[in-house]
Amino acid sequence: MEAKQTFKILVNSMPKSGTFLLCKAIDLIGFNNIARRNLLQKIFSKLGVGLPSGFGHATVAKHWLRRIYGYFSYECKTSMIPIGVVSPVNVPAKLMAHWLKTIPIGHYIPGHIPWSLELDKILCQLGYRHILIIRDPRDVLVSFLHYVIKPEHGLSKDFKRLSKDEQLEFAITGGYAEIRGTQVLGIGQAFRSIMNWKQSANCLIVRFESLIGEKGGGLKKKQYETIKKICDYLEVSSDEKFISNLCESVFDSYSPTFRKGQIGAWKKELTSDWIKTFNRTHADLLEELQYDLEGDEISL
Repeated sequence: MEAKQTFKILVNSMPKSGTFLLCKAIDLIGFNNIARRNLLQKIFSKLGVGLPSGFGHATVAKHWLRRIYGYFSYECKTSMIPIGVVSPVNVPAKLMAHWLKTIPIGHYIPGHIPWSLELDKILCQLGYRHILIIRDPRDVLVSFLHYVIKPEHGLSKDFKRLSKDEQLEFAITGGYAEIRGTQVLGIGQAFRSIMNWKQSANCLIVRFESLIGEKGGGLKKKQYETIKKICDYLEVSSDEKFISNLCESVFDSYSPTFRKGQIGAWKKELTSDWIKTFNRTHADLLEELQYDLEGDEISL
């Protein structure tokens, strides 16, 4: 069964919220990741003159076109679109529209993009479907701390010089990363910036916990319902066998992109004191996202 090739898709997420999981599901449904391009296109992207492989801070911050467009946009006072959730960087709306136009129908591009009315209008005008995946902020926090200390991450040097407790505090409250030379948003502020996409009628929001299925500690029924919802949103005809096959294949615990991919890992990796602190300072965020304070039951 093949996807109806009439849409382009923006796959959006808070970093470490299940981006690869959602991309895998969309791959299986029949859409193609724009990152799978020919060698010449990949070279242009690396040089910062072609279409980025994704809309995140690292992929657009040093882009030559962003600088060129940015200069003229500043002179003309053109509107900007923030890219990146933890350390947003502004991209001229005209350049963002240009990039989105160049993506072929039947393809998708991943990104970490806060709410933007300007971008919402552009996505609607270009006929995009927009899917946002969210995850328990405490699991996002744990996964982020494992990832941010890796050499390839732009904030690794700032985080590596901190103790474990200091890393946690910095990730939760945010602050200025001196080595990187950039402002870092705390997890609560970052989450709210991306959750504002719930204002958009064109954005489908799904949960990591509902998509991951039994192999990741979720429920088979929730996974089936979520994949069916995605198929319906993308106007892909799907029968029971098609969706069941997707459920079997979407999560691979052996894949290097899914570090652990389990629900509720925060209960084992965070100390009781840090759990109490986070739940106290972010109780309103957890309630807004409908995550239980104890993590025993999640309102989905």
